[in-house]
Amino acid sequence: MDHQHRQFLFSVLIMGDYARLLRFDPSCIAVSQVIPYRIDPRPLIDFILRYSTMSPVERGYDPTVSPACDAEKALFWERMKEYLEKVKGDNLRKHPDVETLGDNIVKIQVHDASGGIHSYLACKPPSAPINYSPCGRLSRGFIATPAPASVADKDEDTCETEQPELEKGKLFWLKDCWRSDVLEAEARVYAHLKANNVPNLPEIYYAGDVLIGADPQETLNDTLLSDPSTDSWRLPTGIINHMIHYRILQELLIPIDEVENVKELLYAGRDVMITLACAFHRAKLHHCDISKGNIMLPQTRRGDGSRGILIDWDHAKRIGLEAAGDSPILRSETWQFLSIQLLTDATKPHDIFDDIQSLFWSLLYVGVSCFKFTGNYKSRVFDEVFEEPHEILGKVPSGGQMKIAWLLSPPILFKCIPLESFFTTCRQFHRSYQEKLDAAIGSDTGKRELNVFIAAVEANVHALLVHFDTILDNPDINWSGQEANGISSKRRNATAEQRRIRESQASAIKNGIWRGGGKTQSRGDEQRVVNPPINDVKRGKERSRNSLEADDDESPHSKSAKVADDVEINGRKTRKVRVAHDDRIRTVTRPACDRVLRPRTRTC
Repeated sequence: MDHQHRQFLFSVLIMGDYARLLRFDPSCIAVSQVIPYRIDPRPLIDFILRYSTMSPVERGYDPTVSPACDAEKALFWERMKEYLEKVKGDNLRKHPDVETLGDNIVKIQVHDASGGIHSYLACKPPSAPINYSPCGRLSRGFIATPAPASVADKDEDTCETEQPELEKGKLFWLKDCWRSDVLEAEARVYAHLKANNVPNLPEIYYAGDVLIGADPQETLNDTLLSDPSTDSWRLPTGIINHMIHYRILQELLIPIDEVENVKELLYAGRDVMITLACAFHRAKLHHCDISKGNIMLPQTRRGDGSRGILIDWDHAKRIGLEAAGDSPILRSETWQFLSIQLLTDATKPHDIFDDIQSLFWSLLYVGVSCFKFTGNYKSRVFDEVFEEPHEILGKVPSGGQMKIAWLLSPPILFKCIPLESFFTTCRQFHRSYQEKLDAAIGSDTGKRELNVFIAAVEANVHALLVHFDTILDNPDINWSGQEANGISSKRRNATAEQRRIRESQASAIKNGIWRGGGKTQSRGDEQRVVNPPINDVKRGKERSRNSLEADDDESPHSKSAKVADDVEINGRKTRKVRVAHDDRIRTVTRPACDRVLRPRTRTC
């Protein structure tokens, strides 16, 4: 459902002599009783007949999204061109995904609180993660620009609201998701935060539930499970939430892993810490979903001086509403950045320490990704600490042991000394907190010390800004080696390039047309593929791989190869290759083959 705009979908599962009907929506998957279609095919035939007469909306398609026409696509690309010219002329920071957008442009309706409808042309960035699950929040984002009002848009039935005058070169970020009805709508959370003067928030333009007529798009499967007619055969179910389709339009911001230097990373982290402290003290809110993807940079230095923006407050919870022992039905899905306490205790209520520690893990992730350090630490940090395999205990993920081990292990030695000092200081704070938690188990004295420590931090969360200020306000500090290595941008661009190559090849195979490369036969004005040029695909992947390995020269596993002329050994044409691996130089021979073989595929 990540590739299509749907409310739900149907499926038929056939297993030998039996079949089941499945209905997917963001809340869960509803499965019918077994249908012995060889004995009694009438239920299956009845379903197929009914499905064949359904409209697209009845089959689950979202009527508020439609493919863009050629004129709208041309307008979209013209707006992208204006944006790039504005960025270059005003010396602004460019969003890394604008130049890598594909051709899958759609027209999406955004509803506001007053019932108005605003249409936007939108395209999902190629670097955006793909959500393969048909259930859950199904959150995805689009780079968007206002769509021109057509005759159909001005019809009274659509209630299309006239767009405000667009600033030339301005783009927006459109977030599409399914929210749980037990949580406050994200736009209301932003309004509450701004009413309490919480800084460093994104600019929100429109937000609201997605409507069909006057009714919101919402899940149905969770209500089917309460149908008394299914009590006799229905299995016990887990935690199932009622979900509502929701969209929000906000300003376009820059991902945190596009930082240019260490100072920018620390200033952004400091601003986010201020936001957390103000939300805790003034608005009485926990963010509950701090992650690398939710910390953003403005395109330029904003008037309020903020350099770090905290977004995605749709998981936010009011302080005191979650009691200990409550079912963690709305735990953040960003596993890599959850605090140790939430990972080890699935029933623990969320508190300010969890947000603070999630911020630490997020900054560490960006630090390891974007800045150089010494030692063979990269694979260990990413594979063992952030991507730790977790076990399911009572249908709730549990883990966090590798993060505890990392707090007790030797620190990472960064090339930039201030960055190393910052992470060392933060590490000592979280290590001290973890030690107090361990000491409080079975000890009254330890519990009293822990309560004093927690009360001191909660009384003045702003005091934790000292972790940033001791480094940023020191005039004598040496900032050498603080420039980012740009690996995140290169990885994003390589991923986007590979996806464009795959889409181009798939389109050529589907249409029988290949634009350039390979052997072709002309028929009229079109070229038809005889032999798909997979060499172009291989060369594209090699360019992407080389762009990533260019900055990885500090890794002890880095390789370099120099190809010599073809030689003949024992009557066979071979090619000598000089390989440097693990500080040892050796010469190997490989068969000289100028053609690129088609990659093997495994079938099962």
